[in-house]
Amino acid sequence: MNDLQVNLGSRSYPVYFDSDHFEKIPELIAANFNSKVFLITDTNVEKLYRTSVTAILKKVHCEHDWIIVPAGERYKGLITTADVVGELLKKGAHRQSSLIALGGGMVGDLAGFVAATYMRGISYAHIPTTLLAMVDSSVGGKVAVNHPLAKNVIGAFYQPKFVFGDSRFLDTLSKREMVCGLAEIIKYGLIAELSFFEWLETNWEKILTNDVKSVRQAVYTSCLIKTRIVEKDEFESGPRMILNFGHTVGHALENLSGYETIKHGEAVLYGMIAASYYSMKMNFLKQEDYIRIERILTAIIKNHEEKAVADFIKKTSWKDLLGKMLSDKKSTGSMKLIVLKGIGRAEVHAVTDQSKVADAFEHLKVLS
Repeated sequence: MNDLQVNLGSRSYPVYFDSDHFEKIPELIAANFNSKVFLITDTNVEKLYRTSVTAILKKVHCEHDWIIVPAGERYKGLITTADVVGELLKKGAHRQSSLIALGGGMVGDLAGFVAATYMRGISYAHIPTTLLAMVDSSVGGKVAVNHPLAKNVIGAFYQPKFVFGDSRFLDTLSKREMVCGLAEIIKYGLIAELSFFEWLETNWEKILTNDVKSVRQAVYTSCLIKTRIVEKDEFESGPRMILNFGHTVGHALENLSGYETIKHGEAVLYGMIAASYYSMKMNFLKQEDYIRIERILTAIIKNHEEKAVADFIKKTSWKDLLGKMLSDKKSTGSMKLIVLKGIGRAEVHAVTDQSKVADAFEHLKVLS
């Protein structure tokens, strides 16, 4: 079992990634929690895994209960949060109880936020079931829910007790969901490690076909890069901000679509192209490096062509996008972008000429 340790003093925790080892779940629960656990999952994951996970937990007499929420990012808000809290109260959850998020990023964000706030904080763990969650939201302790006007603006920093990912979960993912995870994986190469990006240039198709060896390497390397960044800046006051590469445009696109037309990973793909194009036009990034970046990102987009997404990009106005970008929680009243100074080198940049960002967005329409 591959594992990493996120070293944050008293808030440190392990991150595991394995293949076909569901039986590890009760061991991890027993080692970290000493009271009843409540598994939070969505309707999609429930259909696929509730029976098998319940059987494993019953076999070792683990006291547990389930809370099921609707599937989809548009349900990651205060209404669903209140519903989950209500279920916890009805089922007798107390301060020694624990939560387990079994699902993708939406479930992890929601369950983590509930754990951070229920009775002023209870323990939780994350068992991510999507590639995106395995490399992104499950590591780092950022938990949040959405407001109708902006994504992830109601939240906290709250670390889990452990993270456990198993490649078996990926067997049931659609290609579209695998693409979403691949987007975040490529992000790590672009912002922090040239050699990883070079490996992805020749191996990204293997990841999309769920080649176990390639996926294990991609997940491990992504989590290692993120862990190193989080350990330096747990509360996102400086270096950690580079993890938001592609997310300023990406989050704005998601919000404008009502969290339906375009998925998070797809939005980040387009956001990374826009940020890379802007970096090139500002002479931060060499043209030949931009060409490499655009080549791999557009190849991935075309590999799973979603006409509705392309149509949405073309129909979105710069004025609407700008409004959402300026309301982003990272903007502090002015626009900031994570830019590339080379493949593997990123930094925070204060935008002084918004027309250049507009040009980058218009370039996306040409590609769509």
